[in-house]
Amino acid sequence: IAFAFGIIFGLVGFGLIYFGTNIHAFFAALTGFIFYVFLYSFSKTHTSLSVYIGSISGATTVLIGYFAFNPSFALPIILFFFIMVIWQLPHSFAIHIFNAKDYANAGVPTIFSEGGIDFARANILMTILLFTLLNILFGVFTSSILYLVISILLCIAWLFLFFKKERSVQKWAKQIFFFSIIVIITLSVAISTI
Repeated sequence: IAFAFGIIFGLVGFGLIYFGTNIHAFFAALTGFIFYVFLYSFSKTHTSLSVYIGSISGATTVLIGYFAFNPSFALPIILFFFIMVIWQLPHSFAIHIFNAKDYANAGVPTIFSEGGIDFARANILMTILLFTLLNILFGVFTSSILYLVISILLCIAWLFLFFKKERSVQKWAKQIFFFSIIVIITLSVAISTI
């Protein structure tokens, strides 16, 4: 029954996007679907790299929304797509750390289970730094001082949390995770002012 509902709602959704918007939004949705259903679902139980594939499918939603109203490529939307891809990585890596037992029990490999806490922390730091750089570029290319200031302050706070010492790795990871939600909500509001 769930499979049938998935097929029906998928066809209806793709039909609405195709007939209600344009071909660019449709192909963005189709790309997200292919990445999630085929590539991410298969790779999740086989490699810790699946998180990268999943982040691409998750970020296609901003492309769908953008193309629905503006069916042309522009540097800011490409940058924002990559901002959304990169944001999902420290968010997901933190989940992998504080839910490590659940992932291990399910047989799902993560960067934490394969490389340990130091490797996971290094990946979180690299992705927060890349996220910061992409947000600075986005703020500059959109000429939005407000977005630029908000994103820089959020990234500094996120880095502060990263370097904050905690007795428990799980507590530290939960702080990184919960702050990532604050980051994306705040940046979503900030982008609406552009």
